[in-house]
Amino acid sequence: MTSTIEKLMKKKFSEEASASSPNDKANNAGAPSQHQSQNFINIDDLGLESLGYLVYNANSETVEEYRLIKRRLLRKLDQEETVYNPLSNIFLITSAMESDGKTFTSINLALSLAMEVDKTVLLIDADVLRNGASKTLGIDAEVGFIDMLEDEHIDFSELVYKTNIPNFTILPSGRARLRSTELFSSEKMKQLSEELSRRYPDRIIIIDSPPVLQTTESQALVNALQHIVFVVSSGHTPMTAIREALSLIEKEKDINFVLNKVRQSSSRKYYYGKD
Repeated sequence: MTSTIEKLMKKKFSEEASASSPNDKANNAGAPSQHQSQNFINIDDLGLESLGYLVYNANSETVEEYRLIKRRLLRKLDQEETVYNPLSNIFLITSAMESDGKTFTSINLALSLAMEVDKTVLLIDADVLRNGASKTLGIDAEVGFIDMLEDEHIDFSELVYKTNIPNFTILPSGRARLRSTELFSSEKMKQLSEELSRRYPDRIIIIDSPPVLQTTESQALVNALQHIVFVVSSGHTPMTAIREALSLIEKEKDINFVLNKVRQSSSRKYYYGKD
């Protein structure tokens, strides 16, 4: 005859087995521990080299071109270390129009900076309409950077994607909403930018922004940050578009230019400068 204690023990074991069943595990897939374990991108598996992107630690013309650009950024960063500026290590990449190559430049510049032995790099996709950087890097995330501006309870560690490059992480954009422009121009944008900037002393943040003439979101972003890298496509971007875009950016911003898609006999297809 089964005792009362044996019956209670059988009931307990049955409940524990039920709690760890596959269906319950599936229902808990959205828990932070599960979510974090899935946020990993192997850059080497994306086939970026065939699309003209820089291959980490390779010895190629593209690597050298972006070394020229990043050295200017690093020198600027070194010069500002003696002056208190919580946003000095954030560089926003934008352009006047679509197809100028600003996402291509953002990803390649981030990968080039990640080659530095004493720097960590965070690439933020802030193009909430097209999600270009996220898609290129194989990320399809409903929640991202803009959601952190809207909900202070969202944890950065649950959204960021680690990669097989130890010092390179990616924060997807999230989906656009009606108040995207207002969120990017809010005080919360400044606070969050400063928080991400200060989190690690060796961090450099690259933000891929929409083209200035395409969305009001981009206009809010460029005026929220100090360092702007403006991509111009040789033979594609009209001078009138460049002038119009620059007129929408506050005069005191530090605006530097990358001339992209140059076709010439010189091996330097990219030019970086303030002129």
